[in-house]
Amino acid sequence: MRKHWTVLMIILLSSCVMIQGHAQSSTELVVDTGSIPGIQPTSTVATEISEHEHFAGMVRSDSGAIFILLVNLTPPTTHSLVMFESGQFSSRILTFTEIIEGIEIMDQSLFFVEDGYFSENQSSYLIVEMDFQGTRISEQNVTLRDTHIIPKLYAGKDGAMYLWGKDVFTSKTHLVKLSNEWDVVWNKVIDLGILSWGDVQVLPDGHVYILKVSGLELRNSDGQSLWNRTLSSNTNWVPKTLHTFNDDSVCVLASYVIEYIITGGTIYRYDIHGDLLGNKTLVASEMHPDEYVQVGDLEVYDNSIISVVYYNNVAYLLEISKDLNIINRHSIERGGYIQFTVEGHIILFAENNSRYERQLLAFIFSGNQLMLLLSAGGVVIAIIVVAMVWRKRQTR
Repeated sequence: MRKHWTVLMIILLSSCVMIQGHAQSSTELVVDTGSIPGIQPTSTVATEISEHEHFAGMVRSDSGAIFILLVNLTPPTTHSLVMFESGQFSSRILTFTEIIEGIEIMDQSLFFVEDGYFSENQSSYLIVEMDFQGTRISEQNVTLRDTHIIPKLYAGKDGAMYLWGKDVFTSKTHLVKLSNEWDVVWNKVIDLGILSWGDVQVLPDGHVYILKVSGLELRNSDGQSLWNRTLSSNTNWVPKTLHTFNDDSVCVLASYVIEYIITGGTIYRYDIHGDLLGNKTLVASEMHPDEYVQVGDLEVYDNSIISVVYYNNVAYLLEISKDLNIINRHSIERGGYIQFTVEGHIILFAENNSRYERQLLAFIFSGNQLMLLLSAGGVVIAIIVVAMVWRKRQTR
């Protein structure tokens, strides 16, 4: 009996070693075009949009309500807000005559920058707060001295609002922290490198991750730089977005761009001290001439990274652990912008391609997230259960 128990323990330990070995695998996540199973959404819902309306942004509340910003490019340009909740689209919540760089959520309110005015020595911006039904709650004027940016609004996890944008006169990029009274706490010039572009994530303690063309930077709550990290010496690697985990580590997506064509993507993960925890490059197993891998949207949910990857006009839905190991992957009929239900199920939002029947679509993969998470530890759990049952029977 002890001999059989020893054999089972060896099998269990061997399985753990195999999984640990997988966690230390090569630096490439392969889109294996010949063996990835397909998956269909559990349900698909749609709402009508006009011929010239397009997806312009998305935010999610803690309650799970998702707000999609649409832009109508027919002059004069207008924006509309649509809510998705409990598996259904709402009617239009609000139409804006003008909005600058998207919307943000803090507590139970939506915020957006409605307008901006420039004078010789300053700029002024109107920041609007409204409830989830589209009713305006307040309007705040924010004035910046010697700064003239077209701002993107960020809601920090520290409870503060931030403005980020390029100065139209100096071409320098500014990051501005605002107090709860909408006064300027600090205004910092950020060196972004060749391209004035980037992304920002603010941690609960006020530390700020800044993604730049040159790499990744961390600043403290006073706006002072703590460290800078170069992602790659290859000038064709262009950072796209960054996302934070619950342990304050950060996930960075960078794309490989040649002559304005995206031909690949790499995911980096750094800890709060600036140490590289790992990086993975997404490639195809059967690369052909004039074909390329493109990493589309990427989001973080709990301890998993969800990404849509495109290869040869086929979309793939990947789930990757925060340690950058593949948990699961599926081919899907079409990609989209990633969000999650309050239960953690994956939703992909996309526009249809028809000119005469334009719709905003939501593909809901109910239960898929749970299935992917279980698959990572399923082998070990199964062996443990079998061993326990076998042991119990032997001792009877």
